[in-house]
Formats: sequence, C-alpha cells, structure tokens
Amino acid sequence: MLAGDTLTLFLSPGDGVADDIHVSRVDASTIRIEITGVSPIDATGIDQLIVEGNSDNNHLTLDYSGGVLVPSIQFNGGMQTGGEGDSLTVLGTFSDQILNYTTTGAGGNNGDLNLDGATITYTGLEPINAGNAANTILNLPVGFANDATLQNSVNAGDIEIVDNGATFEDTVIPNPTNSLTVNLGDMGDLLNVTTLDPGYAASLIINGGAASTDQVDLTNVDLVNTPGRGLWVTESETLNVTGGTISGNSAAIGGGILVDSSSTGPTTAIIDGATISGNTATGAAANQGGGGIFNNGAGMIVGNVVASTVSNNVANGALGSGGGIFNGPGGQLFVSSGSIISGNSANRAGGGIEDASNQTVINGVSLLGSFTLDNNVATGTASAPGNGGGLHVTGTSPTFIGAGSVSGNSAAEEGGGLWNNTGTMTIDGTTISGNTASGASADQGGGGVFNSGGTLLIGSTAPVDIRDNVADGAAGSGGGIFNFAGFLDVRSGTTITGNAANRAGGGIETTGGPGLTTILDGVSLDNNGALGGGVAGSPGNGGGLHVSGAGDILITGGTVNGNSAALEGGGLWNGGGIMTINGTT
Repeated sequence: MLAGDTLTLFLSPGDGVADDIHVSRVDASTIRIEITGVSPIDATGIDQLIVEGNSDNNHLTLDYSGGVLVPSIQFNGGMQTGGEGDSLTVLGTFSDQILNYTTTGAGGNNGDLNLDGATITYTGLEPINAGNAANTILNLPVGFANDATLQNSVNAGDIEIVDNGATFEDTVIPNPTNSLTVNLGDMGDLLNVTTLDPGYAASLIINGGAASTDQVDLTNVDLVNTPGRGLWVTESETLNVTGGTISGNSAAIGGGILVDSSSTGPTTAIIDGATISGNTATGAAANQGGGGIFNNGAGMIVGNVVASTVSNNVANGALGSGGGIFNGPGGQLFVSSGSIISGNSANRAGGGIEDASNQTVINGVSLLGSFTLDNNVATGTASAPGNGGGLHVTGTSPTFIGAGSVSGNSAAEEGGGLWNNTGTMTIDGTTISGNTASGASADQGGGGVFNSGGTLLIGSTAPVDIRDNVADGAAGSGGGIFNFAGFLDVRSGTTITGNAANRAGGGIETTGGPGLTTILDGVSLDNNGALGGGVAGSPGNGGGLHVSGAGDILITGGTVNGNSAALEGGGLWNGGGIMTINGTT
C-alpha cells in the first residue's frame, strides 16, 4: 500500500457465516489485516481503513498491543442477523479512551472511539469491547431519554454499561486504573450503577445533562482506594446511594463523595445504608474539606431509611474543615435514622460536620432520629483555631439537633461538641456528654456547646442532657455551655450536670452587654465545678453558672445543687447585670 492511501474492505455478501476481521501491528514496520478465509493483507502505511460489513454478524478486532495502527478507522457493520450482532473489540492499553455514542440506525447503533488520539468511527453495531485505559469517558447519546445500567461483567476484571432502552450499544470495559466518567444525555436520563467488578478501584464521575430530571442510583457499589475521589456526581437532580463502601480515597474537597447541585433543578441526594470511611480532603482553604462527603448545594439526607456511617475521615489541609461532612453554600443536610458520624477530624473546624450553607430560613443542618455524633476532633494548628469538634456552623444558618447523641468529641479551642455562630441553634431530646474544649483563653471553652453571638435554644420541646463535658484549657470557661455574647434559653427538664471548667462556669459561662442574655426555666444545674487552673486569670468561679459582663439572667424553678468553685460562687456567680431567681432550689 502507498502511504496516505485509504483501504476499503468490502466483505462478501451475507452467506450466514460471521466474518472475523483482525487488525494488528506485527512488528515496528508491519500492520496486518486478517479476515476469515482470506490471505493476510499488508496495511502498512495507510492513513484510513474502511470496513464495509454485510448482512451477517461481522466482528472487527483492533489489536493495539504491538503499537499504533491506522490513524483513522471506520467500521460500517451493515445489517445484522440477530443475536449479538456486529461487534467491535479493542485490545491494548491506553491513557485516555473516549466513547461517543451518537445515533441509532436501522442496522444498529452509531458512534466513535478516541484512543489516545486515534479515531474509530462505526455504524450499525451492537456490542463493543473497549480497550484497557487509565481514564475512560462514556458520552451517552443526546436526543434520547437514556436508561442504562453500569454493572459487573461476566469477564473477570471487566465492567459493562448496558443499554436498557435501545439508544446505544452495550459496552464491556476493562477496569480503568484512574477514572471512569459517564456523561449523560440531554433528555432526562436514568443511570443505575450496581455492584462492580471486585477489582474495580477507579474514581467514578457522573455528569448529568441539560434536562431537569436526571437520576443516578448506586446500589452496593464499593469505591475503595482509588487514585483520587471516590464518587463525583454533578447536574443530576436525584442521587440515591444505597449500601456499599466508599473508603480510602482522597481529593481537595469531598475525598469520598462530592455532590454538586444541578443548575437546571434542585438536587436531592440520599445516602442510605452506606459506609463512608477513611477518606481524606486535602484542600488548604477554610471553604475546603469534607473528608468523607462534600455537599455543594444539594438537599442531602444521610440515613433516610437505613443508617449510614461516616467515620474516620480527615480534612487535613491547613484550614481544612468538615472531617466527616462539609455542607457547602446553599446545601441542606439531614442526618437521621440512627446514622453515625464518628472518629472524623479537621484542622480548622467541624471535626464531624462543617456547615457553611449560609441558609437564612431553612435549617442548614438537621440532626435527627437517634443520630450519633461522637469522637470527632477539630485538631487546630498555628493558623487554624480548631473549633466545633462534633459540629461547627459558619455563618447565620439555623441548625436543629434532636433525639441523638453528641459525645466524646473534642476541639482545640471552642465547642468540643457543638459550635454555633450567629444563627439559631435548637437542641431537643439530645444527650451531649464527655466532650472537651481545650482553648487556653478566658473567652474560649464550651466543652459541650459554644454559642458565638447567636441564639441557642435548648430543651424547647424535649429535655436535653448535658453532662460530663470539660473546658480544660488553662483559663477555659463553660464546661457544659459557653454563651459568648449571644442569647441562651434552656427549658424545663434539661439537666446540666457533672461538667467542669478551669476558669469559670463549670456548668455554664455566659457573657454579654446589658439586656437579657440567659434564661433557665426548670433546669437541673447540679454537680458542676469551676476548678481553678492554678494560673493567673483562672480563679475558679461560678461552679454552676458564671456571668461575665452586664448581661441579665432569669432563673425560674429547677435546681442548683452540689456545684463547687475553687474561689467564688459555688452555685452561681453574677457579674454586672441583674440576676433574677424565682422558685429555684
């Protein structure tokens, strides 16, 4: 053949016998075409190969194992006799492999493949066996409502995408070594992802299309120890992750899972019965993190019907936040059904959960239904404070916490369990116990809860148990609660007991200017201690309650018993405001 030529192969008219065509590089200087029943053809030097099929089932194999083949290959399968139909198989290893599924014809499906720059165009095919690539991209057809399943293949080491609606050709794919991207069409697609090959260990990226009804369902999918993020879903209006384990992955944000809300409609993401563990977010900025999950504007439910576990994830960037979950701008996060957020850590804030949603009306974060938020850590560094061991709320978002447990969390400075900014945090029916805040300054602490200028409502509808929390910094204050220039309202039946602080306010420390800052109504404030830190500025005042500044206090009913202070005010210590006590023992 002459260099630059086009070679067109016309297969003989259909005789009921399948034709097999095999194209390979035999050596550095020879490309060979082998066809069933035909002498080998030397195709060295041609620029384009066209294979014109017949009415039988034709099988084209392109073997790149020995090196590059023809720059441009076109395979027109023709009509088919049923069964598997015309097929294309690619052999060899590639860096990037792109499959573009385009249109459907009378004889099958059409599209093209790009293999590290080499193009294969096809018409009238059914199945494709793709090449072995580090990165594989599947572009589903536009103009159709695709219904597809990504699943394990019968071939060990392979997965496959199956068309459930006759819009593109089924494709078998060797496990990618780096990433698999599925780009949906533009008519409202459904993609089901079920259990993949046991050896699958690539990042999974799914991008919805322009429609407002895309749905992605993952069932029992394991994404473990991939080279990057475990799962990234964008532009999909519905995401369901049911079962499976996402573990050992890493990215700047959302080491385990990143969900980007759709631009064409609100996104609802439900994570049920899944385990998200041991993932890392490396982003250095305060708005980066989410070692386990980064929710970028979606409505997300962790544990809708079945509990999920988010554990031992890390946001280890310089100002990384949200070791377990980062709820980003515009997001809404619900944790319920017994879900567990445990053992996560972050440098700046929110060892378990960071809320930066900046919601104004709806709750940014709601913790419900026997949730567990325990043993998370806001570690702190020279440049990062380390606030909110369990949960940290940045901005003004309302937060609701009900019917669960916040225990064993720790913060380098403030809010061992919970840290609220200027929004409203409502806590009902929850146990807050064994948390630690280690800030050394007098305005740091809040072993259980730290309220930084917001509104903190505790026990409004169901009693809260706040016990055995500690502010153990040299001048740490507010073992149970530190209300810093905010409004605190604690209601009937709530128990604040066994908490301790070094400087002041073993049970509660409250600060602020003139006006009503704190209400205790029917509260048991018992057996707390202001220990005294043994350093200047840490006297140990107000074993039960310590008031700094001119704020007013109203205490009605309840008890103040068994508290102790190293220096002054074993039960109560008042500053420059008015403390009113009615009917209290």
